[in-house]
Amino acid sequence: DPSQPPLISETLLKKRRSLDELAYIRSTTLQRQNKKKRVIRGENIKIKRPEQYVKEFRTRDSSKKMLNRRKREFSRRTVNFGVPRAEIRSTVGFIIRVHECRHTSKEVTNSLRELKLFHIHDAVFTKLDEPRIKYLKTLEPYIAYGYISFKAVSELIHRRTFIQEKGVRKPLTDNLMIEKILGKKNILCCNDLASHIYSIGEHFNDCLKLLSTYQLSSPVSDYEKKYLNMKDEIEARGGYLGDKMEEFLKKIL
Repeated sequence: DPSQPPLISETLLKKRRSLDELAYIRSTTLQRQNKKKRVIRGENIKIKRPEQYVKEFRTRDSSKKMLNRRKREFSRRTVNFGVPRAEIRSTVGFIIRVHECRHTSKEVTNSLRELKLFHIHDAVFTKLDEPRIKYLKTLEPYIAYGYISFKAVSELIHRRTFIQEKGVRKPLTDNLMIEKILGKKNILCCNDLASHIYSIGEHFNDCLKLLSTYQLSSPVSDYEKKYLNMKDEIEARGGYLGDKMEEFLKKIL
C-alpha cells in the first residue's frame, strides 16, 4: 500500500537500539570520569582561609555580646525604653526580619525562631505592648516592627495568608477553612479574622496559631542593589518604625 510508510527490517531496528544504548553508556561513563577527575584534582572542595574563620568568629562573638548588652540595658529601664508611651496603641503590630544573620550567635537565631522569623523578610503579627517592645529592642539590628492599618491587615489576610493545618502549610483559599477551625469562636470568614487580629480580640492568640509565617519579598531586588546601587531603607534602618511600616508593605502588596 503506497499510503503506508515503508517497513524497516528488524536487524536495522536492533542496530539502532544498540547504538542508542552504547551512546547512553558512553555519556554516563564520561560524566562519571569527569566527576572523578574533579574529585582527584580537588575542584569540588571549598577551601576557607584562616582570615575567614577569624572574621566569622568575631561576628558571632560580637553579636552575642551585643545581645547580652542590650538585654541588660533595657531590663534596667522603666521609663525611657526608646518608644514614647503616647505612641503605644491597642491595635496589632507587625514584625519583619530584615537581616540574614549569617555567622551570628545561636542566642540571636534562637530568639528570632521564637518569633517564627526563620528567614529574611519573614513577617508575623504581634501585640506591641510595653513588655513586647522592650523584648524587641534587644533584636533591633535584625528586625523592623511597627503598626499597620486595618486595610493592610485585611490585604495580608486576603492575599498572602497561609495556614497551618495538621502540620501542613496551606494557602488560605476559602472561608470554610477558617470556619472549620475557628467557627466555635464566632470567626467565620477572612473579614472576621482580619478585624479580630487588628483589634487584638479575645481569641487573638488562637488566630496567630492558625496563621503561618508570612514569607514576603524584598522591595529592592539583588540586581538593583548590586548594579543600580539602590538601597532598601527598611533593611538599612530596622528597629521601631511606627506608622512607617505601612510604606514598606505598600511596596510589596
